[in-house]
Amino acid sequence: MNSRNLLILTIVIAFNFISAQFLSIQGVLRNEDGSTVEDGVKSFRFTVYDAESGGNEVWQEIKDQMQITNGVYTHTLGSIEDFSDADPAFDYSQEYWLAIKIDNGPELTPRTKLTMTPTSNSVVAGTNNVFPSDGNVGVGTTSPGKKLDVRGSAAVESLYFSGDDNNGSADIQFKASQYGDGIYMGGGGETVIASGEFADIYRTYDSDPETENLILGSDKGMVFFVSDNDYANKINALSISDLGLTSINNGLRTQYTNKFSAYKSNETSTWNWMEPSGSGDWMRTWMAPSGWAIKDNGGDNRIIIKDNGNVGIGADTTPDAKLDVQGDLQVDGFIKNADGENQWRLVKIEEFNDASHGWTHNGTNANAMTTCNSNQIFGGYNQISGSGERMNYTWTPPSGTSHVKVVMDIYAIDSWDAEWMWLELYNNIKGAVGVFSQQHAHDWAASYSGLQNSACGSASYNDRVYRAEVSARYDGSGAMKLVVSNNLGGDPTDESIGIDNVEIWVR
Repeated sequence: MNSRNLLILTIVIAFNFISAQFLSIQGVLRNEDGSTVEDGVKSFRFTVYDAESGGNEVWQEIKDQMQITNGVYTHTLGSIEDFSDADPAFDYSQEYWLAIKIDNGPELTPRTKLTMTPTSNSVVAGTNNVFPSDGNVGVGTTSPGKKLDVRGSAAVESLYFSGDDNNGSADIQFKASQYGDGIYMGGGGETVIASGEFADIYRTYDSDPETENLILGSDKGMVFFVSDNDYANKINALSISDLGLTSINNGLRTQYTNKFSAYKSNETSTWNWMEPSGSGDWMRTWMAPSGWAIKDNGGDNRIIIKDNGNVGIGADTTPDAKLDVQGDLQVDGFIKNADGENQWRLVKIEEFNDASHGWTHNGTNANAMTTCNSNQIFGGYNQISGSGERMNYTWTPPSGTSHVKVVMDIYAIDSWDAEWMWLELYNNIKGAVGVFSQQHAHDWAASYSGLQNSACGSASYNDRVYRAEVSARYDGSGAMKLVVSNNLGGDPTDESIGIDNVEIWVR
């Protein structure tokens, strides 16, 4: 590869005072025939010299694993080695060149000249200011957080907010005008907020007041224009009659009552009605000294907050706890105790009612389910027997999980003779971190075995259901795996194993 194989698209470096920041570069690697190099990973060495050729090495950085995609590489100089480590330190009065070496090849030539753009460190009236050629401008601060960051008072004749593309009429204007002080929102005089005596004299300057949607006056009065096609309603003052109220207890209603309405019935309680347009279903908020509530159109509580801090959800007027829910409660996060520790939360139940459970086994009929004591189980009679046949399930706990617990029913079916069952929980599929084991013999007393003869298999033997439980810490990475195994030595028609009612808990 020679110097013609490298194209650096843009290189501009900016320094804040004498300390450097970062420099983003992007290049394209091409073969001698002009085609881009194949995708892959290469080692890049970036070196800054004080001369176009020869000269002294001032700074160097090595990127060992540079990804090349469609011939393009991108890197941020200074992300590995600080520019402040340059020896000697970078000097604005000097010129610098960047050289690049790829893998074990020679440095590519010619070197690329770096444009040094020092950030201004001027002082105006005792205040530090920053005026870079690109980036944020600071007035009164050397660390601007926005495109223009002014710390202190600013005098502006007119200020326009015209949207992201800066095209068209201003959405918001703050300006001095023929009316005196003014704020225009919406552009074109659609909204005006004034001060001083503007409310008294605005007609002198306004040739077509019917075009305004809203005009707010000053300390001597307020003027509203509410327009809808050819209809306009004007309110000249904040009086009871002008607002269309018969008394203060009647509250405030808009012209379009299917949008919003507020009503105050007395001095001890207040109702606010809200109705989505055309829905016909009102909802109201209710406030009183005893608490605050949201009620439905029939007046029944939906949410209530009592003055003692208790919150009720559902048709409950007196919640008995800090949170009292009348109905189902779904929690996607964790419930914590007073010490901030996560509590156990049941996140998955599997009763094997259909085939969408995600479990697998390699028994007589792979992944088959059977019926035991009128209940469908996974595996079971004539399906799983022997150390080579197992039931497996892989599952990823939700974010924030630190511990996992699994509880399930394990069925020992037919002629077990002091043989073993195991439930193992693997963290990140790296090794068993939680194990349950149980021995079983078919000739144990029926009262102990728990299931009558022929409940699952042969009528000659007592079956047994064991409630197995295993738990383990979770390191937060990858999936966890459940394995149910056994050391049965007989044919699956003689002795077998199955599972049901699996619960997975996390905290």
